[in-house]
Amino acid sequence: MRITKKGIIGYGCALLSLICVGVLTAVNSSLCLESQMAAERWEGDGTMNYAQVSVFMGKEAGFDTTLADGIAETIDAAMVTASLEAPSEDARLWYYACSTPIGTLPVSGNKNNSGNVLATAVGGDFFTMHPMTLLDGSYISPNDLMKDRAVLDELAAWQLFGSSKVSGREFILNDQRCIVAGVIRQESDYATDAAYGETARIYISYDFYAQMQSGGMTGDAMSAEMTSDMMGMTQGSYVGCYEAVLPDPVRNFALNTVTDAFGTRDCMHIIRNTDRNSLSRRWKNLCHIHDMVISVDSTAYPYWENAARIMDYDSAVLLGAQIFFMIYPVLCALHLLWKGYKWLNRFISDKRKAHKNRYRSAIPQI
Repeated sequence: MRITKKGIIGYGCALLSLICVGVLTAVNSSLCLESQMAAERWEGDGTMNYAQVSVFMGKEAGFDTTLADGIAETIDAAMVTASLEAPSEDARLWYYACSTPIGTLPVSGNKNNSGNVLATAVGGDFFTMHPMTLLDGSYISPNDLMKDRAVLDELAAWQLFGSSKVSGREFILNDQRCIVAGVIRQESDYATDAAYGETARIYISYDFYAQMQSGGMTGDAMSAEMTSDMMGMTQGSYVGCYEAVLPDPVRNFALNTVTDAFGTRDCMHIIRNTDRNSLSRRWKNLCHIHDMVISVDSTAYPYWENAARIMDYDSAVLLGAQIFFMIYPVLCALHLLWKGYKWLNRFISDKRKAHKNRYRSAIPQI
Protein backbone atom coordinates (compact mmCIF):
# COMPACT_ATOMS: atom_id res chain seq x y z
CA MET A 1 0.00 0.00 0.00
CA ARG A 2 1.64 3.22 -1.17
CA ILE A 3 1.17 6.44 0.81
CA THR A 4 1.38 9.63 -1.24
CA LYS A 5 2.75 12.99 -0.15
CA LYS A 6 -0.81 14.25 0.14
CA GLY A 7 -1.61 11.33 2.40
CA ILE A 8 1.40 12.08 4.61
CA ILE A 9 0.19 15.66 5.05
CA GLY A 10 -3.32 14.45 5.86
CA TYR A 11 -2.13 11.92 8.44
CA GLY A 12 0.17 14.57 9.94
CA CYS A 13 -2.86 16.82 10.42
CA ALA A 14 -4.68 13.91 12.04
CA LEU A 15 -1.77 13.43 14.45
CA LEU A 16 -1.83 17.14 15.26
CA SER A 17 -5.55 16.90 15.98
CA LEU A 18 -4.92 13.99 18.36
CA ILE A 19 -2.32 16.09 20.16
CA CYS A 20 -4.93 18.84 20.55
CA VAL A 21 -7.36 16.28 21.99
CA GLY A 22 -4.70 15.20 24.48
CA VAL A 23 -4.03 18.79 25.54
CA LEU A 24 -7.76 19.46 25.99
CA THR A 25 -8.08 16.27 28.06
CA ALA A 26 -5.24 17.41 30.31
CA VAL A 27 -6.85 20.83 30.71
CA ASN A 28 -10.20 19.26 31.58
CA SER A 29 -8.62 17.00 34.21
CA SER A 30 -7.39 20.14 36.01
CA LEU A 31 -10.92 21.54 36.28
CA CYS A 32 -11.63 20.43 39.83
CA LEU A 33 -12.61 22.46 42.90
CA GLU A 34 -11.93 21.67 46.55
CA SER A 35 -15.59 22.36 47.30
CA GLN A 36 -16.57 19.48 45.00
CA MET A 37 -14.04 16.96 46.40
CA ALA A 38 -15.47 16.51 49.90
CA ALA A 39 -16.42 12.86 49.31
CA GLU A 40 -12.93 11.95 48.10
CA ARG A 41 -11.36 13.63 51.14
CA TRP A 42 -13.77 11.91 53.54
CA GLU A 43 -13.32 8.37 52.23
CA GLY A 44 -9.53 8.65 52.05
CA ASP A 45 -8.06 5.19 51.60
CA GLY A 46 -11.15 3.45 52.95
CA THR A 47 -12.98 0.66 51.20
CA MET A 48 -16.39 2.35 51.26
CA ASN A 49 -17.39 4.69 48.45
CA TYR A 50 -18.82 8.10 49.34
CA ALA A 51 -20.70 10.75 47.40
CA GLN A 52 -21.31 14.44 47.95
CA VAL A 53 -24.85 15.72 47.50
CA SER A 54 -25.97 19.37 47.62
CA VAL A 55 -29.47 20.80 48.02
CA PHE A 56 -30.10 24.43 47.06
CA MET A 57 -33.36 26.07 48.06
CA GLY A 58 -35.13 29.36 47.63
CA LYS A 59 -37.18 30.93 50.43
CA GLU A 60 -40.33 29.38 48.96
CA ALA A 61 -39.05 25.96 50.07
CA GLY A 62 -39.63 26.96 53.70
CA PHE A 63 -36.58 25.04 54.94
CA ASP A 64 -34.99 26.13 58.23
CA THR A 65 -32.49 24.90 60.82
CA THR A 66 -35.17 23.01 62.75
CA LEU A 67 -36.05 20.96 59.67
CA ALA A 68 -32.33 20.39 59.03
CA ASP A 69 -32.09 18.51 62.32
CA GLY A 70 -35.03 16.34 61.22
CA ILE A 71 -33.33 15.62 57.89
CA ALA A 72 -30.26 14.36 59.78
CA GLU A 73 -32.42 11.98 61.79
CA THR A 74 -34.11 10.70 58.62
CA ILE A 75 -30.75 10.05 56.95
CA ASP A 76 -29.48 8.29 60.10
CA ALA A 77 -32.51 5.99 59.92
CA ALA A 78 -31.82 5.31 56.22
CA MET A 79 -28.23 4.34 57.07
CA VAL A 80 -29.48 1.88 59.70
CA THR A 81 -32.00 0.41 57.26
CA ALA A 82 -29.22 -0.09 54.71
CA SER A 83 -27.05 -1.78 57.38
CA LEU A 84 -24.33 0.84 57.01
CA GLU A 85 -22.17 1.46 60.05
CA ALA A 86 -19.22 3.70 60.90
CA PRO A 87 -15.83 1.91 60.88
CA SER A 88 -15.42 2.57 64.62
CA GLU A 89 -17.39 3.92 67.57
CA ASP A 90 -15.50 7.22 67.53
CA ALA A 91 -15.89 7.72 63.77
CA ARG A 92 -18.84 9.24 61.95
CA LEU A 93 -20.49 7.56 59.01
CA TRP A 94 -21.52 10.77 57.30
CA TYR A 95 -21.70 14.53 57.88
CA TYR A 96 -23.53 17.58 56.60
CA ALA A 97 -23.23 21.36 56.41
CA CYS A 98 -25.77 24.18 56.15
CA SER A 99 -25.36 27.73 54.97
CA THR A 100 -27.48 30.78 54.27
CA PRO A 101 -26.49 34.00 52.47
CA ILE A 102 -27.61 36.74 54.86
CA GLY A 103 -26.74 39.66 52.64
CA THR A 104 -24.73 42.85 53.00
CA LEU A 105 -24.20 44.06 56.57
CA PRO A 106 -22.37 47.09 58.00
CA VAL A 107 -19.19 46.34 59.91
CA SER A 108 -16.61 48.38 61.80
CA GLY A 109 -13.23 47.52 63.29
CA ASN A 110 -10.41 49.42 64.95
CA LYS A 111 -9.43 53.02 64.15
CA ASN A 112 -12.94 53.65 62.82
CA ASN A 113 -12.34 51.31 59.89
CA SER A 114 -15.78 50.45 58.55
CA GLY A 115 -17.58 49.27 55.48
CA ASN A 116 -19.91 46.54 54.30
CA VAL A 117 -19.41 42.77 54.13
CA LEU A 118 -21.31 39.84 52.70
CA ALA A 119 -22.34 37.73 55.68
CA THR A 120 -23.10 34.02 55.56
CA ALA A 121 -24.59 31.93 58.35
CA VAL A 122 -23.09 28.45 58.53
CA GLY A 123 -23.82 25.31 60.50
CA GLY A 124 -22.84 21.67 60.72
CA ASP A 125 -19.36 20.84 59.43
CA PHE A 126 -19.23 23.72 56.99
CA PHE A 127 -15.47 24.16 57.10
CA THR A 128 -14.95 20.42 56.70
CA MET A 129 -17.01 20.61 53.53
CA HIS A 130 -15.17 23.79 52.47
CA PRO A 131 -11.61 23.62 53.84
CA MET A 132 -10.53 27.12 52.90
CA THR A 133 -6.93 27.99 53.76
CA LEU A 134 -6.69 29.15 57.38
CA LEU A 135 -4.33 32.12 57.68
CA ASP A 136 -4.84 32.75 61.41
CA GLY A 137 -6.89 31.45 64.34
CA SER A 138 -9.45 28.70 63.87
CA TYR A 139 -12.74 27.89 62.22
CA ILE A 140 -16.09 28.08 64.00
CA SER A 141 -18.27 25.04 64.73
CA PRO A 142 -21.66 24.32 66.35
CA ASN A 143 -19.80 23.00 69.42
CA ASP A 144 -18.25 26.38 70.25
CA LEU A 145 -19.28 27.71 73.65
CA MET A 146 -18.98 31.29 72.46
CA LYS A 147 -21.51 31.90 69.70
CA ASP A 148 -20.39 35.43 68.81
CA ARG A 149 -17.24 34.29 67.01
CA ALA A 150 -16.86 34.86 63.27
CA VAL A 151 -14.52 33.82 60.49
CA LEU A 152 -13.31 36.64 58.24
CA ASP A 153 -11.88 36.28 54.80
CA GLU A 154 -8.54 37.94 54.08
CA LEU A 155 -10.15 40.97 52.48
CA ALA A 156 -12.41 41.60 55.49
CA ALA A 157 -9.50 41.28 57.91
CA TRP A 158 -7.42 43.83 56.02
CA GLN A 159 -10.43 46.11 55.63
CA LEU A 160 -11.15 46.13 59.37
CA PHE A 161 -7.73 45.76 60.96
CA GLY A 162 -5.09 46.20 58.28
CA SER A 163 -3.72 42.70 58.88
CA SER A 164 -4.61 39.03 58.50
CA LYS A 165 -3.25 38.09 61.96
CA VAL A 166 -6.21 39.32 63.98
CA SER A 167 -7.73 36.29 65.75
CA GLY A 168 -9.25 37.28 69.09
CA ARG A 169 -9.86 40.91 68.05
CA GLU A 170 -13.30 42.45 68.48
CA PHE A 171 -15.40 44.24 65.86
CA ILE A 172 -18.97 45.37 65.37
CA LEU A 173 -21.21 43.55 62.89
CA ASN A 174 -24.59 45.20 62.39
CA ASP A 175 -24.46 46.75 65.90
CA GLN A 176 -23.54 43.40 67.44
CA ARG A 177 -20.18 42.78 69.14
CA CYS A 178 -18.27 39.96 67.47
CA ILE A 179 -14.90 38.25 67.98
CA VAL A 180 -12.59 37.13 65.19
CA ALA A 181 -12.18 33.35 65.38
CA GLY A 182 -9.97 33.06 62.33
CA VAL A 183 -9.02 34.46 58.96
CA ILE A 184 -9.30 32.43 55.76
CA ARG A 185 -8.32 32.68 52.12
CA GLN A 186 -10.76 31.34 49.53
CA GLU A 187 -9.82 28.80 46.89
CA SER A 188 -7.40 30.10 44.27
CA ASP A 189 -8.70 29.34 40.78
CA TYR A 190 -10.20 31.36 37.95
CA ALA A 191 -13.77 30.11 38.49
CA THR A 192 -13.81 30.98 42.21
CA ASP A 193 -12.20 34.35 41.50
CA ALA A 194 -15.01 35.10 39.07
CA ALA A 195 -17.81 33.89 41.38
CA TYR A 196 -16.40 35.18 44.68
CA GLY A 197 -16.45 38.83 43.77
CA GLU A 198 -14.51 41.68 45.33
CA THR A 199 -16.67 42.22 48.44
CA ALA A 200 -15.30 41.13 51.82
CA ARG A 201 -17.05 38.14 53.42
CA ILE A 202 -17.75 37.05 56.99
CA TYR A 203 -19.03 33.69 58.24
CA ILE A 204 -21.06 33.49 61.46
CA SER A 205 -22.90 30.69 63.25
CA TYR A 206 -26.65 30.17 63.01
CA ASP A 207 -26.90 30.85 66.75
CA PHE A 208 -25.39 34.30 66.27
CA TYR A 209 -27.57 34.77 63.19
CA ALA A 210 -30.67 34.05 65.34
CA GLN A 211 -29.39 36.51 67.96
CA MET A 212 -29.09 39.18 65.29
CA GLN A 213 -32.62 38.47 64.09
CA SER A 214 -34.13 38.84 67.53
CA GLY A 215 -31.84 41.56 68.83
CA GLY A 216 -31.05 44.22 66.36
CA MET A 217 -31.79 43.84 62.68
CA THR A 218 -32.95 47.17 61.35
CA GLY A 219 -34.04 48.50 58.00
CA ASP A 220 -30.75 50.38 57.70
CA ALA A 221 -28.81 47.15 58.08
CA MET A 222 -30.76 45.12 55.58
CA SER A 223 -33.34 45.54 52.90
CA ALA A 224 -36.93 45.56 54.10
CA GLU A 225 -37.63 42.40 52.14
CA MET A 226 -34.80 40.47 53.78
CA THR A 227 -35.73 41.78 57.24
CA SER A 228 -39.33 40.61 56.87
CA ASP A 229 -38.19 37.23 55.56
CA MET A 230 -35.92 36.71 58.53
CA MET A 231 -38.39 37.91 61.15
CA GLY A 232 -40.94 35.50 59.72
CA MET A 233 -38.79 32.53 60.68
CA THR A 234 -40.29 31.69 64.05
CA GLN A 235 -39.04 28.13 64.41
CA GLY A 236 -35.57 28.43 62.93
CA SER A 237 -33.36 30.31 60.54
CA TYR A 238 -33.83 29.91 56.81
CA VAL A 239 -31.38 27.49 55.20
CA GLY A 240 -30.47 28.07 51.57
CA CYS A 241 -27.90 25.31 51.08
CA TYR A 242 -27.70 21.83 52.61
CA GLU A 243 -24.68 19.68 51.73
CA ALA A 244 -23.95 16.12 52.80
CA VAL A 245 -21.29 13.48 52.30
CA LEU A 246 -22.80 10.00 52.58
CA PRO A 247 -21.85 6.39 51.84
CA ASP A 248 -22.57 5.43 48.24
CA PRO A 249 -22.27 1.61 48.15
CA VAL A 250 -24.18 1.57 44.85
CA ARG A 251 -24.35 4.49 42.46
CA ASN A 252 -26.93 7.15 43.39
CA PHE A 253 -27.65 5.61 46.80
CA ALA A 254 -26.56 8.85 48.47
CA LEU A 255 -28.53 10.98 46.01
CA ASN A 256 -31.69 8.93 46.47
CA THR A 257 -31.31 8.97 50.25
CA VAL A 258 -31.12 12.77 50.37
CA THR A 259 -33.93 13.14 47.82
CA ASP A 260 -36.24 10.88 49.86
CA ALA A 261 -35.36 12.74 53.06
CA PHE A 262 -36.26 16.15 51.60
CA GLY A 263 -39.30 15.06 49.64
CA THR A 264 -40.87 17.46 47.15
CA ARG A 265 -40.41 21.19 47.74
CA ASP A 266 -40.81 24.31 45.68
CA CYS A 267 -37.68 26.05 44.47
CA MET A 268 -35.36 23.16 45.33
CA HIS A 269 -32.49 21.69 43.32
CA ILE A 270 -30.57 18.56 44.32
CA ILE A 271 -27.16 17.91 42.75
CA ARG A 272 -24.75 15.00 42.99
CA ASN A 273 -21.40 16.78 43.15
CA THR A 274 -19.29 13.62 42.96
CA ASP A 275 -18.25 12.65 39.41
CA ARG A 276 -19.26 16.09 38.25
CA ASN A 277 -16.48 15.98 35.70
CA SER A 278 -17.37 12.53 34.39
CA LEU A 279 -17.86 11.97 30.66
CA SER A 280 -21.60 11.28 31.03
CA ARG A 281 -22.19 14.51 32.99
CA ARG A 282 -20.11 16.51 30.53
CA TRP A 283 -22.07 15.10 27.59
CA LYS A 284 -25.38 15.87 29.32
CA ASN A 285 -24.24 19.44 30.00
CA LEU A 286 -23.12 19.83 26.39
CA CYS A 287 -26.51 18.67 25.12
CA HIS A 288 -28.33 21.10 27.45
CA ILE A 289 -25.77 23.86 27.66
CA HIS A 290 -28.43 26.58 27.44
CA ASP A 291 -29.91 25.36 30.74
CA MET A 292 -26.61 26.17 32.48
CA VAL A 293 -26.83 29.91 31.87
CA ILE A 294 -30.42 30.60 32.97
CA SER A 295 -32.28 30.47 36.28
CA VAL A 296 -36.05 30.26 36.31
CA ASP A 297 -36.69 30.59 40.07
CA SER A 298 -35.48 32.44 43.15
CA THR A 299 -32.86 29.90 44.19
CA ALA A 300 -29.69 31.78 45.16
CA TYR A 301 -26.60 29.71 44.59
CA PRO A 302 -23.55 30.33 46.81
CA TYR A 303 -20.30 31.36 45.21
CA TRP A 304 -18.81 27.83 45.31
CA GLU A 305 -21.75 26.44 43.33
CA ASN A 306 -21.50 29.29 40.83
CA ALA A 307 -17.79 28.51 40.49
CA ALA A 308 -18.62 24.83 39.96
CA ARG A 309 -21.14 25.79 37.27
CA ILE A 310 -18.48 27.84 35.53
CA MET A 311 -16.28 24.72 35.56
CA ASP A 312 -19.20 22.62 34.29
CA TYR A 313 -19.74 25.02 31.39
CA ASP A 314 -16.06 25.12 30.50
CA SER A 315 -15.81 21.34 30.74
CA ALA A 316 -18.79 20.93 28.40
CA VAL A 317 -17.24 23.35 25.91
CA LEU A 318 -13.96 21.44 26.12
CA LEU A 319 -15.83 18.22 25.37
CA GLY A 320 -17.32 19.86 22.28
CA ALA A 321 -13.82 20.92 21.20
CA GLN A 322 -12.49 17.40 21.84
CA ILE A 323 -15.24 15.92 19.68
CA PHE A 324 -14.48 18.46 16.94
CA PHE A 325 -10.77 17.63 16.90
CA MET A 326 -11.54 13.90 16.96
CA ILE A 327 -13.64 13.99 13.80
CA TYR A 328 -10.73 14.31 11.35
CA PRO A 329 -8.53 11.61 12.97
CA VAL A 330 -11.51 9.24 13.02
CA LEU A 331 -12.25 9.92 9.35
CA CYS A 332 -8.56 9.39 8.53
CA ALA A 333 -8.56 6.14 10.48
CA LEU A 334 -11.67 4.94 8.63
CA HIS A 335 -10.14 5.95 5.32
CA LEU A 336 -6.91 4.13 6.22
CA LEU A 337 -8.87 1.03 7.21
CA TRP A 338 -10.79 1.17 3.94
CA LYS A 339 -7.58 1.47 1.93
CA GLY A 340 -6.04 -1.34 3.95
CA TYR A 341 -9.09 -3.49 3.31
CA LYS A 342 -8.91 -2.82 -0.43
CA TRP A 343 -5.16 -3.49 -0.48
CA LEU A 344 -5.64 -6.75 1.44
CA ASN A 345 -8.38 -7.88 -0.95
CA ARG A 346 -6.20 -7.05 -3.94
CA PHE A 347 -3.22 -8.83 -2.36
CA ILE A 348 -5.27 -11.97 -1.68
CA SER A 349 -6.74 -11.86 -5.19
CA ASP A 350 -3.27 -11.56 -6.74
CA LYS A 351 -1.99 -14.46 -4.64
CA ARG A 352 -4.89 -16.63 -5.73
CA LYS A 353 -4.33 -15.80 -9.38
CA ALA A 354 -0.62 -16.49 -9.07
CA HIS A 355 -1.38 -19.81 -7.38
CA LYS A 356 -3.77 -20.81 -10.16
CA ASN A 357 -1.38 -19.73 -12.90
CA ARG A 358 1.40 -21.78 -11.33
CA TYR A 359 -0.62 -24.95 -11.63
CA ARG A 360 -1.74 -24.07 -15.13
CA SER A 361 1.85 -23.61 -16.29
CA ALA A 362 2.70 -27.09 -14.99
CA ILE A 363 0.13 -28.78 -17.32
CA PRO A 364 1.78 -29.89 -20.61
CA GLN A 365 0.44 -28.12 -23.67
CA ILE A 366 -0.76 -30.33 -26.58
